[in-house]
Parts: sequence; C-alpha cells; structure tokens
Amino acid sequence: MKTIEQLIKEGSNPFQAEVINNRSKELIVPAGAGSGKTKTLVTKMIEIIYDGASLDDFLVLTFTKKAANEMKERIKKILLQGPYKDLANRVDSAYVSTFDSYAYNFVKQHASKINLDSNLELLDQAVFNITKQEIMEELMLHYMIHGDNAAKDFLYNFTDKKSSQTLIENLINLHDKLSSDISLENINIETLILNIPLIDLSNFKQKLLDIDETFVEDEKNEEILISYYEYIRYLNGERTEDCDLSKKRLNWTMFDESVKELYQDKINKVLKKVKDLKKNFTKRDDVIFYHQIRLTYTEVLVKILKDFDQRLNQFKKETNKYEFKDISNFLNKILRENIDVRNRLKEQFKYIFVDEYQDTSQVQSDFLDMLIENNDHIHVMYVGDIKQSIYKFRNAKPETFIRKQEEASVISLNTNYRSHKKIIDFVNQIFMRILNDKHKYDINYNENHAMLSGSTKFNNDPLTGVYLEELHKDLELKTDIAEEAFVVGNKIKDLMAKGLIKNYKEVAVLARNTTNFKAFIDVFNYLGIPLQVQVSLDLNETYLLKLMANILMLAKLLNTFDRESQDIKRFAYASISRSELFNLSDYEIFNDLIDSDLNSTRTKRLEIHPLIFEKLNNLNKFIYTRSNTEIVFYMLETFEIEKNIVETVDSSLKQFQIDYLVKLCQPMSDLGIIGDEFVEYFYKIAYDDKKLELSILQESSENSVKMTNIHQSKGLEYEVLFLVGLNKSFGVKKTPNLKYSSDNLLEIYPSFETHEKKEVLKQIGQTYKDELKSREEVSQLKEELRLLYVAFTRAEKALFLVTTKEDDHSNLKSFADYLYENDFTDFIESENITRRSVFETQADFRDYLKEKNYYYPIEIDLLKDDQIIFEKEVIKDLKASRHIQSILSEEEKKNLKQGTKLHESFEFFTSETNETLVKRFITKKFGQKSILNASFLHHEYEFIYFEETNKINGIIDLLAIYEGEIHVIDYKTTDIDPDKYKNQLLTYKKYLENIFTLPVKTYLYSITQDKVLEVKHD
Repeated sequence: MKTIEQLIKEGSNPFQAEVINNRSKELIVPAGAGSGKTKTLVTKMIEIIYDGASLDDFLVLTFTKKAANEMKERIKKILLQGPYKDLANRVDSAYVSTFDSYAYNFVKQHASKINLDSNLELLDQAVFNITKQEIMEELMLHYMIHGDNAAKDFLYNFTDKKSSQTLIENLINLHDKLSSDISLENINIETLILNIPLIDLSNFKQKLLDIDETFVEDEKNEEILISYYEYIRYLNGERTEDCDLSKKRLNWTMFDESVKELYQDKINKVLKKVKDLKKNFTKRDDVIFYHQIRLTYTEVLVKILKDFDQRLNQFKKETNKYEFKDISNFLNKILRENIDVRNRLKEQFKYIFVDEYQDTSQVQSDFLDMLIENNDHIHVMYVGDIKQSIYKFRNAKPETFIRKQEEASVISLNTNYRSHKKIIDFVNQIFMRILNDKHKYDINYNENHAMLSGSTKFNNDPLTGVYLEELHKDLELKTDIAEEAFVVGNKIKDLMAKGLIKNYKEVAVLARNTTNFKAFIDVFNYLGIPLQVQVSLDLNETYLLKLMANILMLAKLLNTFDRESQDIKRFAYASISRSELFNLSDYEIFNDLIDSDLNSTRTKRLEIHPLIFEKLNNLNKFIYTRSNTEIVFYMLETFEIEKNIVETVDSSLKQFQIDYLVKLCQPMSDLGIIGDEFVEYFYKIAYDDKKLELSILQESSENSVKMTNIHQSKGLEYEVLFLVGLNKSFGVKKTPNLKYSSDNLLEIYPSFETHEKKEVLKQIGQTYKDELKSREEVSQLKEELRLLYVAFTRAEKALFLVTTKEDDHSNLKSFADYLYENDFTDFIESENITRRSVFETQADFRDYLKEKNYYYPIEIDLLKDDQIIFEKEVIKDLKASRHIQSILSEEEKKNLKQGTKLHESFEFFTSETNETLVKRFITKKFGQKSILNASFLHHEYEFIYFEETNKINGIIDLLAIYEGEIHVIDYKTTDIDPDKYKNQLLTYKKYLENIFTLPVKTYLYSITQDKVLEVKHD
C-alpha cells in the first residue's frame, strides 16, 4: 500500500518535486501552459502541513474565485486520504481566496485603524459610474462659473465642440487610473509630464532597423542618419545647437527593385516626422513654450482631479460605500500606518503562495513587499507565466514578474501535460521565431521557455496535430466573416461524418474578440450545428433592462406634461406597448402617438392604452409612497414580466437583469436614493454606455460547440480547437487628449484653438501624441503575442488555424502577419494544409438570413441569377408604385430579380455598414442633408390610407426625418426618369403631408449609377 507521502507526490516530475521541497524565502516558479502549476502548489502546501505547519500559516492568493474554489477542493480531497481528515472541514474557512476577497475581510476587521466604519460595503459599479458623472458635471459647472482664466482656458481647449461628455469621461477615467497607482495628494507634476521625449531616439532607431538593417548600416546613409539623430537630441534638449538636415540623398541601391518601393515608403514614413518638424520651426524655443503651456494646463488638470477626488471620497465616506480599488488601498494604508498590525500579519503567515503572479497589480505587489520586508520567517512562492500575462487592461504589471525573476530563486515548470506532442512542437518552433528578442517582447522564447510534452492521452488518436485551413483570397473583395464560419462549420461536420469527432462538445472556436460571433451564430444555425457562445455577458445587451427602466420612468412621469417629459413618455410608451408585455400593433401605437385630427396644428400627442394606463397609474402611487424593493416587485408582478419575457429568447440573461434590478434596491435605499430618484438613477444606468458585465461559467456538459474569446479561454482546455479571426488587425484606439499612459506618464494635448502659434504648437502636440501611440503599440504588441500563445496552448489534440494569405504580411499588424512572416507552414505537415481556390459560402445562405429577419451584407456581383418562374398573368394592383401591365420577358425577369437583390442590400443598413454599395449611398447628399444626420430613419415604411373611395397602400424605401423637413428616398437600380415615378412619389408626399406638418421632399436614387435626383411637384 502507498504511503501518504507517496500519494501526495505521486505523478510529480523532478522539477515539480524540486518546487515542492524548496523552502527559499522567495521562490518564483515560471510555469508554462498546462504544466500542472495548481497541482504543484497544492501538493507543496500539503507537504508543508505534513511537516507540522498549521493550515492557518498559509495565505494563498488566486486570480479568480473559480481558481480558489478548485484549489480548496483539491486540498480537501488529499487531506481526506490521510490522518489529517479533521483539517478537511476547515479548508473552506482557510485563507485561500482572491486578493480582493481577502482585502475586503481584512479591512472590515481593522477599519477603525484608519478611521473607517467597519460596516463599509461595496457599491454596485454602475451606481458609482452615474455618481461620478454627476460629481464631475457639477465640478465642470463650478469651474466654468467661478474658475480663473487658466481653468476656463483649459475647459475651452479640451471640450469637444459638440458636447462636454467626452471631457467628463476622460477626466473620470484619468482619475481612476491615476489614483490606482499613486496618491493624488502627493502628485509631482514635473515627473509626470516633463520627462517625455518629443521623439524617442531609441524607438526611432529601432523602427528603422526593423524595416531594414542594411539600409541603416550602409556607409552612404550614415552621415544623413546621424544628422537625424542629432536633431532629435536637439529637440529633446540633450544638445543646444541645431543641426543641418539638408544632406545629400539617401542611398536606396541596396534594395532590389521588387522590394524597393515597399521599404522606401516605410522608411520615408518614419523619417517624415522629423522632416516636418524641421520645416515648421527652427529653434527649440517652441518646444519649451509648448511644455510651459502643458505645465499650466496640467496644474489645472491636477487641481480638478484633486477636487473631484475630494468630493468623491466625501460621498464614499458619508454613504460608507466603496469600490474594490479603495479596499485594496485601505489594506495597504492600514499596514503602512500601523506597525503592530503589520507585525501581527507577518507572524500569522509563514507561507504565502501567489497564483497567476504575472497578473498582479502594483497595489498587490506593495502588499506582498510589506510582508516580506525584514521578515526572515516568511516563505513566498510566486507562480505564473509571463507568456500568459494578458490582463494589462485590468492594471496587471507583468514587469513585476520580470523583475522578481532577477531577485528570487527560480525553478521553471516546462512540461506540458495538456497538449499533444505535435501541438507542443509547433508552439515551440513558431514562438522561437516570433518571441526571439527579450528587449522587444520581454521574452526570448529560446531562453528556457520551450515546453516538453508530457501528455499521452491522445497518442492513438488519428486527429492530432496542427492544421491550416487557408481561405480563398479575392483580389477585389475582402473575405466575408461568414466565410470563416462556413469553413469551420463544414470542417466540423466533415470530422463528425468521418468519426474523428464523436460529440460537438469536444470542439471549441476561439476568436481574439467578439466581433465575429454574430456571423458564427448565423452560419452554425444554418448548418444545424449547436453552438454555445461563452463570454462575459453585458446586461445592457438585451432590451429588458431598458424596458423595465421605461416602465418605471413612464409611471413616474405619468402626470407631468412639460415638453421634455412628453418626449421621454412617448419614447417609453412605444417601447412598452410594442414589447411582449402588450404586443400592440404598429397601427395602434401610431394612433396613440399621433393626433387623429389631421387639421390640428399639433400632430404629436400621447394617449395611453387603458389597460397600460391603469397599471402605470397604480405603479405611480407606489413610486411616491413605497420602498424601492416594493416598487420593483410590484412592477414585476403587475406587468407579469417574468411570465411574458423570461421564457423567451436569452431567458437566462433576462433573469440576470431582473436579479440585478432587485439587488440595486437596498444599496440605493442606503444611499437615500428612493422613490422617484431611484427610478431616475436606474434609468441612467440602463441607458449608460458603460457595460454591465456579468461572468457566466460555461456549461461543459452541453453537447454543443463552444465559442469564446481568448481572454475568456484562459485556464480552459479543448480537445479540438479552431482559431479564427487571425487576419483581423490589432488596431490601436484613438489617443484621447487626456490620458494616463502605460508608462505611468500623464499625456495632455491641448487644441490651441485660440493661440497665435496654433499650427506649430498643434504639430508638436501631434508628434508627442504619435510617440505615445507608438509606445502603446509596443506595449499592446507584447500582449497580443502573449494572447496568441494562450490561444495555441488551449488545444489538447488538434489545433485548426483559419487564415487568409494576403499579398503582404510585412506590416505585422495581425496574428496572420506574424505567422506568415515567420513561415509557420514549415511546421505543419503538408497533408494537414488545405488551401481553397473558391469561396465556401452556400448560395442560399443570404435567403435564409432574410427569411429569419437577420441583417446581412450583400455584394451584388457575387450573387447567382437563378431562374425565376413567373405565372404568365397581368400584374395589376392599386398600389403607390409604377404599374407593370405587361407579361415579363426572360430578360425582364432577370432584371427584376437583380433589382430585388439590390433593394434587399439596402433594407437593413446602419451607419456602421461597410458594404461597398451601401457605404457609397449613406455618404451621399440629398439636397443639403446627409441621411447620417437624420434624427430618424425608417426603412421599408409601409402605409395604407383612403383617398375618396380608393384604398391606397404602398411602401416607401427610406423615410428620413430631419428637424425642419422630411425626405422620401426611392431606390432604383438604374433608371431615375422623373416622369416615370412622379405620380408614385406624389402619392407618398400627399400621405406624409397629412401625417406631419413638416415639408416633404422626394428623391430618386440610382444604386448602380450612384446618382441622386430630386423630383419636384407643382
């Protein structure tokens, strides 16, 4: 029989055993993907307990609650096998938790040490977002009225000309990020802004080297490039004298003709920035002056942020409600200011294990450093993998992991027990080429990052290794997103038919982000493949949160009649009456919203359906007399929301939304936000642009293909994995004029609209902005390549890469670029590579989407002209359209079919539509107006009305309503002869003039000719 010690260490490899036995003060364990780090951590903990340590000696910090719970279960399972069974019952109360959870409990116990109320609570983040908005709006108004000239000048130069909302959001985001890293009370302005070079010389040189080393090292270019370098030093204040850039021409002869133009353009683009600066100013005085202005603006900015911080903290202290980041800072404040508490904590914990250390924030690192300092009795183990640090957007500091490797003992775990050897070999080979520069990527994969294969699970399975599914590339058209979905879906069906996949649940699809998900849902529905999309859900994603907000708001405003209230009431009523709660027809809603007296000068009104009015009236009384909880439950019961809505599509998400509203009731009451004020707050939350995210655990037992993004997949594994969206560009978000960068520097770029040196100063500012963008790209690139590593290492037996080969991948702006530029096909068996010469999308897929009422993009020249069978009869009907009174020829049938397809492509467009024909249309001017500026657009507007004894019906292709007029736009394939369509458009015009008081203009638009013609009526 095996001893307990053998059971504990069973299956551990020599490196895991070394980690388990090591008792260094600080031990860092770089643990590659699938290397059994959790097992090693748990085993080490049990081993130490068997050596005589107490369970209370341990503090184990995890990244997620799921990881903490899994760790506890493993600990209990081992303890139950030996003489320490009694300890198993205490594991649930052990200090094994997320950092946030530990900090919250600690701060509640020691709150009095920093004059906090121990009953402090965490407030819903959405409520905080609204509160921050209100505080900042009040502060902006204060500075506009009472601020000095510098403050007013700051607001003028940083406020968007259309709205102050952008500035308000930027200031709030800036405060949140800045206050997470440093104390606003002790900000040193100069260290935040004045150490930023106008152009980073090392970055400038590196860009040129990345394009072509031979160009930089060529003797004929040396003198010219040195002059560039010296000018950059002059701009940055590292030398006092200007230098001459007018040297002889650069040497391009080292390039072959085939690549000269490509490299020459890229190099000139890098050099252009310096040339442009040289053209516009000759002395560094402008740069110094620019810094002085920025310093003035920064002083104003910091004052605003401090005032905001003071008001926000006052709100938090008065309500005793805080954010998670506050709790973490309170924890460190307690330890810093109370030596006795810090010493007790040092005595309490002898062993601290930190999981996913690469995702540790600065606050968490500071906490650990305080416990380690001058403490010879503590043993800290950091477990993580720099290659899997993908949470910088959550304030993770991967550089902390890198630094710790230089300070502590290091034992690496590089045996992967998850993936088949063929996958491991591929990952090693490609990343040895991609991550081969520690200076650029923080990682040189060749230095102890390569993995060994320890998995034997699929050794006898025929479907193992890495596969390439390369899509057809058309010279004119970008590949449709749906094409990737068809390739994946058809491959899954093929593998199922061959018996290589037995169940759909063996398969997963990963994408870098969620933009591809809709296409996959549509295609998989079409192909009959069950699909479970697993991402953090946005509670604002479905309409229910907004519908409940509309019900409450309409009930609150029921007896108000001012103009602003009327608009909100009409909007809310349309939402409620049309929902599943009442299902009123468009005709009924129209009559309730529009005055039936056509001679009335007031066409707008609101006449609420009697049944709806009765419910709203009763709810109105509750809003002004009852608690928040009573209001919400009365609304749910009276409007039968759960019965009518929750059992429909997305029922689980809708139930979460109801639960969310219920949970808001009490904390809002605690804040004194009750009754009508509660309704207003909830309305703001429901329509706030910020996401209300909710993490949903996957249902692994469901027999369906799983689809998620790479961030969500971390820690998970899938037998057969398809990786899609590899050609999608990384992209960098537009840099705001106010930003706290990843380099812990304050970036501030005034507009200089009123300054006499406006153009020069704006160009200097743009150069700084470009430099920041370049830095952000470098930082982002590191994380993007780590994302690719995480994606590859989720696969257990088969990894399918779905790509399209482009003409040029040298820009390195996507995963596909890095793969092709590093010849990844060298590492894939030739029989596993499929290259397509045609598109795989099925012809009737668009029709399927149309029937299902899905929006779809459509390219006319890709559509097949299937023969249509018409009954040979005269087409005649009393409709507001040109009559067709002859038997159609075959050519006319074909033209009619093609025209129908053209119309369909315009039926569901939005301002984001990228389809070529539609994109051309939506940028067109109709008179002096663009449809993008219309306050309301109605596609396929259907109407019926009576003129004398005739009943007339018709469909208006597009109805665009502006503040001062209405446009009728009728699509035509080619012909826009006004004589042919004048009567039809006149009928539309007459009808609309009976409904609206605004003047009506009518237009014809030729889709193929891209022409607009206004049809005027006498």
